[in-house]
Amino acid sequence: MLICLRGRCTVTLDDGEQRDEVVLDDPQWGLYVPPFTWCTQRYSAEALLIVLASEVYRPEDYIRDYAAFAALRGGR
Repeated sequence: MLICLRGRCTVTLDDGEQRDEVVLDDPQWGLYVPPFTWCTQRYSAEALLIVLASEVYRPEDYIRDYAAFAALRGGR
């Protein structure tokens, strides 16, 4: 779950087939990011984004290369 506490954050979500952009600029709203979704963010200068996760962060659990992600998803 992503919540922008201050400023503005534009989130791009990509599931390998569809791509969508969501603007977070109100701390009353959050964005759920489902598993196996490529997610990037662009921040305003004063942005503060909080991430709520169900698991402890482990760098080895993440795919860092979009081409590898797309190959696993069978998409673009």
